[in-house]
Amino acid sequence: MTLRIELSTAEPGPCSLWPGDLPEDGPARTLMVTWTVDPEPADAGVPEPLQTLLATWLAGQGQVAFPVRLGLLGHVEWTVATTPGAAAALFDIADFPWWTGTQAALIAGEAPDPGLLTRAMTKRLMGDAWVTATDMGGCHAVVRAGIDGDAVCMAFTDRAARATAAAELADLAARAGIPCAG
Repeated sequence: MTLRIELSTAEPGPCSLWPGDLPEDGPARTLMVTWTVDPEPADAGVPEPLQTLLATWLAGQGQVAFPVRLGLLGHVEWTVATTPGAAAALFDIADFPWWTGTQAALIAGEAPDPGLLTRAMTKRLMGDAWVTATDMGGCHAVVRAGIDGDAVCMAFTDRAARATAAAELADLAARAGIPCAG
């Protein structure tokens, strides 16, 4: 298997993999990770080597909070991951499958305010204005599945955080032997 990844800014348009609205300052605070795999796998999703790379990067950012279970009456259970192994679960949650574009995570240096980890936040992260969650509760980034799960979309609090993330992801890809453009 040959895997290649590309880091780019989000671009609006009918063919975009970016879900929802862009931040007011445009794509300057956004990062989108896309990939190609040869040969094309039978089942879609984030390729395993890329899941490992992203989980390592996510865990290095601090606390990664994401929904894991949809309960009775719409109650949503969240988890907070701090290790690569725990963060990798983001890509394989039955109630919020990545491939349907219904998974997202909040990234914070410290544990996110438990009051944020609610059904309302889950709905916000699944809506068009999901990028605005970077303005809440100490979160410095939000990660969400792209359209059909074919991208990893990220929004950051500022341009510097976006640039740092792109450099760190490119470095991790190089160390993993995964070609990376962008």
